[in-house]
Amino acid sequence: MTYSRDESILIALGWGLASSVSLIIGSCIGIVKLPGQKTRAALMAFGGGALIQAVSVELFGEILHKQETSDIVGAEITWIAIGAGIFGGLLFKFLNDILNNHGAYLRHLNTAKGSMKLLQRVHTRKLMSRLRQVPIFKDLSEREL
Repeated sequence: MTYSRDESILIALGWGLASSVSLIIGSCIGIVKLPGQKTRAALMAFGGGALIQAVSVELFGEILHKQETSDIVGAEITWIAIGAGIFGGLLFKFLNDILNNHGAYLRHLNTAKGSMKLLQRVHTRKLMSRLRQVPIFKDLSEREL
């Protein structure tokens, strides 16, 4: 089906408006009543998955289109693209783990605060355990220590 230039512009405008309405709806919901943490997590996971799917369709759609004009057999270029996608995902995971193991997980303030609180609780428990071994402190409650 072939559209005229004006029809193509209207179709693009319609899709642009339809996709941007979700931002306005989400903003209104957030202003009126902030959803719970599980709901927000589910919506963010859905949004992330939709974004990955959209990028995949865009990338693989281009690859499938290039199959028609490529010297490489169509199935081969598709497998190369799939392999490159898997390799890219594994490379990202590997580099992300390296960064996190060297402190990059603290790049957000809340993560840093949570990590510090956890370390403080662990050290407090160790200190309490050691103090309980001293005969003078053995009979004291946790609060008194």
